[in-house]
Amino acid sequence: MAEMGSEVHRQTPALAPEVVLDVADLKTEFHLRHANVRAVDGVSFTVSAGECVGLVGESGCGKSTTGLSIMKLLPGVGHITAAPFDSPDEISLHCEKRKWKPSAVMTWR
Repeated sequence: MAEMGSEVHRQTPALAPEVVLDVADLKTEFHLRHANVRAVDGVSFTVSAGECVGLVGESGCGKSTTGLSIMKLLPGVGHITAAPFDSPDEISLHCEKRKWKPSAVMTWR
């Protein structure tokens, strides 16, 4: 029992936010005529519902290639060699089940 003048605080467990994007060990290469160049090597992160995420890093570190890989917009010589998803269409299937469309914005400064 609480003493007079004191308050009883009850903590309710917070629900974990729904993860809408889970990138695990993403690897992307560009297959050029004389060599394969790894542009992204083992990037992992999650994005929860309602979150905004920005990729920040030095010039040439793979920020744009990471975004283009996730959106499946790589140029013809670009290939995801270790996919964060079971199949190339998993993002589309995930969105269809939840009846929402993915939105992504890429900006360069």
